[in-house]
Amino acid sequence: MKFNNSKLIHLINTIALCAVSFSFPLGRKVTTPLLIFWVLSEIVLLVSSRKKVKILFLKKNLPYLVLIFYFLLHIIWLPFTSDIYSSLSDIEKKVSFLIFPILFALKKQNLYNADVVLNFFLYGCLIAVSISFSIAVYNSTSLIDGTLSFNPIIGEKANLRGYSFLKSVNYGGNYFFGSIISPFLHTTYYSMQLCFACVIIFFKTNWSGKNYKIIFPVVCVVIFSTVIFLLGSRAGVLTYMTLSVVFSIYTLITSRGKSRYAIVAVTILLTSLFINSPRFDFMIKKFNSLDFNIKENPTESLDLRLAVWGSSIELIKDNWIIGYGPGNERGELKEKYREKGFDYAAENTLNAHNQFLQELLSFGVIGFIFLISFIISPIFLKNKLAQLMLTALIIVFFVNSLFETVFGVFSGIIFFVFFYCLLINHSQALQNLKCTSHENIDAC
Repeated sequence: MKFNNSKLIHLINTIALCAVSFSFPLGRKVTTPLLIFWVLSEIVLLVSSRKKVKILFLKKNLPYLVLIFYFLLHIIWLPFTSDIYSSLSDIEKKVSFLIFPILFALKKQNLYNADVVLNFFLYGCLIAVSISFSIAVYNSTSLIDGTLSFNPIIGEKANLRGYSFLKSVNYGGNYFFGSIISPFLHTTYYSMQLCFACVIIFFKTNWSGKNYKIIFPVVCVVIFSTVIFLLGSRAGVLTYMTLSVVFSIYTLITSRGKSRYAIVAVTILLTSLFINSPRFDFMIKKFNSLDFNIKENPTESLDLRLAVWGSSIELIKDNWIIGYGPGNERGELKEKYREKGFDYAAENTLNAHNQFLQELLSFGVIGFIFLISFIISPIFLKNKLAQLMLTALIIVFFVNSLFETVFGVFSGIIFFVFFYCLLINHSQALQNLKCTSHENIDAC
């Protein structure tokens, strides 16, 4: 089939890529069909270009290869699993580890495209936040005797009436709190995306430019920071505070002029407001009340995690070299839960709720090595800006992986792998731009 209008094909492909990035904060139901459309557009683009695809096209792309080998590891283990359904389901979730690196490695590095895709992700975050707040306002507003009334307290939480807005947030009785204000994603994964959105704004904004040009980015950071606080995800809050500390120090060391003080001041102000808020105080008191003794058949979040982590570690000690295999570890965990009397965890077939423990359970040391390779991947990038942004993405991944099995959920996998590959592609585009500015291009 002959394609006469290559520009149109490229345009459709770019739109598809931007649409995928835009859709991440809007949830799986929106993202999945757009992902399929983008993959098909990439295939059409590849066919229309009539370029020969060399088997060694990934030779100089080690970070891409790590993703592909991680996926192949799941395929290799498939014949040895006792739970074929769980293994196939896991492979289906992780197919992005194979498809994304191949598509991005074949894709021509384009500096403009990468910037646009990142911008569309920010637009998607703004739309998701706007919809979330609109739903919360709608649920909180009622017409009583011809008078418009605003009451954010949830109907079932009548005992919280009379509490202040922030105090009602502490007890999960507010339409502007937790999963209620996150209609598209789990609060942890929504927080991950908003934290990364703040990182994009931090690096893509010209803070030394005219004042009116930085108003919108600052407003976006304030809005995203507020939503991260309202979501109530402990992992999300810890991620935000970690990024704040790391990049405040980085800004003070590397930046020049008044802009660096403005950035640090805004970051410190937002973090201080949160630390001094009733919500943070509530979280600290709840943490201090823990005795770290695993209760009998725990059902609450923190106690349940302690039980799950303890069970996972016991299993890892017995088979830490090669693990139990993907799919098999679910059965092993379930048996261990029942043995220890954790009926709730067994009934819900809970995973390790820690990506590092999950990899050790599934693949032993090999799986752990793959995770470490993801974490150190920024050192393979030659461009400083892309390296810093990928480092921020790794921080987001690392902190959340301490509390969640990020690669066990569609939202976590797609988000990480997509931006991991995009930033590697972005780094290559920036490096190519640098090379073209020098006489000896071959040296690059």
